[in-house]
Amino acid sequence: MIKNALTVIGITARRFLRDWRVVVIFSVLYAALLAVLYLFVSTKEATTWQLMLTALYAVAAPILLLAIQSASVNYTTPEVTTGTFMRRTVRDFWKVLVIGLPLLMLAIGGAYALHRLQARYGLPANGREHRATEVFMHSSDDAGVVSVTPLRWMNVLFTSLRLLLLGIALPLVAIHLCIVAAREGLGKAIRNLFRIVASAFAPQSLVIYGIGLFVFALVPYFLIFTRTPVDSGWLEVVILGMRLALAFVFTLWGWVITVGALATVSAETTRDEATRAAEATEQRSTFSESAAA
Repeated sequence: MIKNALTVIGITARRFLRDWRVVVIFSVLYAALLAVLYLFVSTKEATTWQLMLTALYAVAAPILLLAIQSASVNYTTPEVTTGTFMRRTVRDFWKVLVIGLPLLMLAIGGAYALHRLQARYGLPANGREHRATEVFMHSSDDAGVVSVTPLRWMNVLFTSLRLLLLGIALPLVAIHLCIVAAREGLGKAIRNLFRIVASAFAPQSLVIYGIGLFVFALVPYFLIFTRTPVDSGWLEVVILGMRLALAFVFTLWGWVITVGALATVSAETTRDEATRAAEATEQRSTFSESAAA
């Protein structure tokens, strides 16, 4: 299963990298998304214009995110040209928007609910505020204070729930719903909601997403937050720039290739189901003719 998943990911990666214009389109969309998110966070809400800009950024961010999602579904079609890819992305965007916005709101609501629950139940049993245990280390020169935070299992539980809900369950369901909505229509995606949710958690789907999660989430995390000690200030700036560039590439390419691989598997599954249905219909027709004869 892992070998098959790696094979699908490799095929999808080659399809993604075969046309530099497609890579540029994705890079521009992702850079615009990062810029909008940065401006949304950094803009101070002091004047009317700043409030309007903040509202504009709040609308633009999910639109750009869903545009990337729509494009991620369509580049995997064999022998697709850049023009066809762009037309399909624009054509399917409204379907992804209808599917994606409720799921995005559900993710925000779930994150807020988990935050409130953790704030209520993640505290010590006596109800007092959590204080780090201080361990004093005395030496002949000075005294240092080391803060040791004891492990709290309720916080571990809520962190695990947050990862499962926001990092695995909702993204997988959203990806599969967007794939079906873009390729087979919004109505079919809604009618077959439970079947699509079940297929999202199929073993091959989970393996592909797990490999992709390592590439587009864990690798960028360590690239950004792991520090390499250097003596030169300029060298540290260069290393930081390289880390940020690699994090950009791994996050974007990892996500796009993961979605493309899941779309490829979904298309193969649909073709297999259609073939089996056609064979079953043909067998029933042959049996009916034989019975009539």
